[in-house]
Amino acid sequence: MLNVKYMLGLYQAIVAVAVFVFFSFSHVYRLVIPVEIGAVTIWWWLDILMLLGLLMALVVSFRRKRALDQSESDSGLTREYFEANLLFWATIVAILWFIRSWFAFVLNLENDFAWWTEIDTLVILVLYPSGSYLMKQAKNGD
Repeated sequence: MLNVKYMLGLYQAIVAVAVFVFFSFSHVYRLVIPVEIGAVTIWWWLDILMLLGLLMALVVSFRRKRALDQSESDSGLTREYFEANLLFWATIVAILWFIRSWFAFVLNLENDFAWWTEIDTLVILVLYPSGSYLMKQAKNGD
C-alpha cells in the first residue's frame, strides 16, 4: 500500500509540474511545437491527466478531512485541520471550474481562455500539495 500511495502522490506532483511548465512557457511553445501536433492537442492530454489528478486529490482530501473531523480533539483550529479543509474545498472549486470550462471547450459553446488561467493555477495549487501529502504519508508509513 505504501508504494501505491507514493506513486499516486508522485503522479499528482508530476502533473502539477507539467501543467506549471506548459502554462508558464505558453508564449514559447507556440514557436517550438509543430503545427501538426499543436498546443491544443497537448492541452487535451494534460486536461485528462489533470482531471484524474483532481479526482484523486478529492478522495485524498476528503479522507484527510473526515479523519480530522472524527478525531476527538478540543485544541481548536489547528494547522492540520485548516490545511485539510482548505485543500478539500479548493479541490471542489477546481473540479467544478474545470468541468464547466472543459465541457464548454469540447462542445464549442464559449471558449473563454481567461477561465483556464485561473483553473490551471488552481490545479497546480491543489495537485502539488495533495501529492506531497500522499508521498509524505507513504514515507511515514501512515
